[in-house]
Amino acid sequence: MGLFTLVLEVPPEAGYSSLVRTFTLEAAGLADVETARRATLAEAAALGCETIIAQAMAESRTPIKITAHADGSGLTLSLLERGLPLDDAASARDHRWSALLEAVDACGWRSHGTGGSELRMHVATKPPESGEATEDAIDPHDSHEEPARAPAPHAYTYRRFEPEDAAQVVRIFYRTYGYHYTPSLFYDPRALARANAEGRYVSFVAEAENGEIAAHYAIRPDNAATGEGCAAVVLPEHRGHDVITQVRAAAEDGARAMGLAGYYTEPVTTHAFTQKASEHFGAVCCAIVLGASPSGLRPSHMDVTITDQRQSLTFYAKMLREIPARTIYAPPRYADVVAGRFARLGVAATLREGAPPDGRGAFSVSFANGKASGAITVTEIGTDTATRVRQATADLRNVRHAKAIFARLPLDDPGTPALADAMEADGFFFGGVQPLVLDGGRDALLLQMNLTHIDTAKLSIASDDAKALLAFVVAQRGV
Repeated sequence: MGLFTLVLEVPPEAGYSSLVRTFTLEAAGLADVETARRATLAEAAALGCETIIAQAMAESRTPIKITAHADGSGLTLSLLERGLPLDDAASARDHRWSALLEAVDACGWRSHGTGGSELRMHVATKPPESGEATEDAIDPHDSHEEPARAPAPHAYTYRRFEPEDAAQVVRIFYRTYGYHYTPSLFYDPRALARANAEGRYVSFVAEAENGEIAAHYAIRPDNAATGEGCAAVVLPEHRGHDVITQVRAAAEDGARAMGLAGYYTEPVTTHAFTQKASEHFGAVCCAIVLGASPSGLRPSHMDVTITDQRQSLTFYAKMLREIPARTIYAPPRYADVVAGRFARLGVAATLREGAPPDGRGAFSVSFANGKASGAITVTEIGTDTATRVRQATADLRNVRHAKAIFARLPLDDPGTPALADAMEADGFFFGGVQPLVLDGGRDALLLQMNLTHIDTAKLSIASDDAKALLAFVVAQRGV
């Protein structure tokens, strides 16, 4: 028997089943699979394609990639799809799954994140002896019976994410964003479970009464004081039941239990509902972030404003417990706006005049390829900081070709007003304040530089307070 790998790609259409059968029969013959089993394997391959088309490809036209690999012990047939992510539990709800299990020695799904889902079937050259298990065999204690169909659920349990929820959460992200959401770990069940185990994300879910995971919301800690409330998704068929509001409430309770002093969200300006949701929770719009990311990320099944310009965000913050009084330093021209944001947050803040920088400063620079945006985070302001930040900005513009640059300056540093003046002379302008985001729970002044045109008249802003902040940002941009 030879060792080989053969590949076939077919459109996700049932009419190609005969081609899949022929391909599989030829591969099985070359691999010396027993003659009596070849036709059964070919039918299993065709059935696998039919299952994928029925369950996964309603919203995708990406070809199904079929790989036949002979390794000397048998033939492994892999069917890779990039539609709705599937796994064993999802397939078990289809009556065709049991037929697939009976046709091969081992059968199961593997996730490749944004690379898609792979149905892998294996047939040994010599059939296994009774009781002999293969490496990928299905756990005999798992139930693969089709569950009873329940009416549309209206009762939910809101709880912490468990590793076994990961595959269902992945499917929600695909149903909402295709494969365009970032970070890509939300398309990889193992990566999502690992991120939660390591504390990089703390996820919460809404579980419907039939066991289906209907929604997901996460807290991504920035530091010991704050984190981002993010990755909010709801299955389209569960929208309208206040699910995302309740799962966010569970996440907020979780953030308190983690000891966070506050958290923030970054609702888009193409969908005012998400801003209203933040205000419903008592959050305050503290910044307007213009041109933060490309325009392509558009959730499915949602009424959003479509524009051809880069996506802008709002920055909403909420304090979860009493915060010590702050002494802050901001340029006089927007000191009142800065103080007003802290007042609305319920944080006592005393404004002081700035002082010339002293000593050596410290800052970091990063570039997000997927967003084509640069970030400058200043932690200490020294006599050399303005010059070094100017060079970093030039590098982001000319070397990395950033479409937008965002800078965080420490509001508790007396050198911030002078540095802000220097950066505004180079093209930065006021964006707002971002409480607690710097290490140690320090507050930041946000400055920004747009390198593509942003028409702020196209932004959907929910509240009068946020509209007033946007008007101030636009006025500062024009200075």
